[in-house]
Amino acid sequence: MHRLYVQECRDKSIPENDIGKSWLYRDIFNTEFNLAFHQPDVDACNDCDRYHLLIKEATSEEDIAKVKERQKCNLIEVSLRSGCGSTEMSCYTTSNKWKLILTMITLDSELLCKGSCVMWDETKGGRGGNEMASGVLNWEMQELPNSDVEEITVCSDSCAGRNSNFMLIACYLWLLHTFMSLKVINHKYLLKCLGHVEVDTIHAIIERAKKELT
Repeated sequence: MHRLYVQECRDKSIPENDIGKSWLYRDIFNTEFNLAFHQPDVDACNDCDRYHLLIKEATSEEDIAKVKERQKCNLIEVSLRSGCGSTEMSCYTTSNKWKLILTMITLDSELLCKGSCVMWDETKGGRGGNEMASGVLNWEMQELPNSDVEEITVCSDSCAGRNSNFMLIACYLWLLHTFMSLKVINHKYLLKCLGHVEVDTIHAIIERAKKELT
């Protein structure tokens, strides 16, 4: 930040002698301003916010049913968490010999207002396209038979090995042929550096609970 301050002063043709040093900038910033840095809040899309607000403001079960009837599109956020061990040990050698590396696909449904996790260890599979498609298929097979959703939008990062491959496309085609009420499946890839989505909060909750147990 001090470098940006110096650059701005130079752009404004302020003499070098009048530009504050880094120690002075740090002292003023820390003592005279009530500023702090924190993790950015998780942003939700306008459609999701509107849906949750309508559900919250509904005064009867009939109104809630009408809102859900209009909301025929289910937004699903998918995120993969890999490298978490099944045990926590202080000894590095013992830990590597005994623990299994777990991989977990987390799915967050905006329509159902709940998150789900599909987890397996390294003896069952890796973290490629087959595993991602299997996790999505497993979740959809549990949720789609109990809903009349016509459109599904899946959001994920653009990793080719996991999310941008023919295995996932084949999974979507199978779902479209199996469930007659389902008409459209969209898969949207997040832009670079914009990969922090609501589903990541589930990973944070799991990590917090894990630290409390250990």
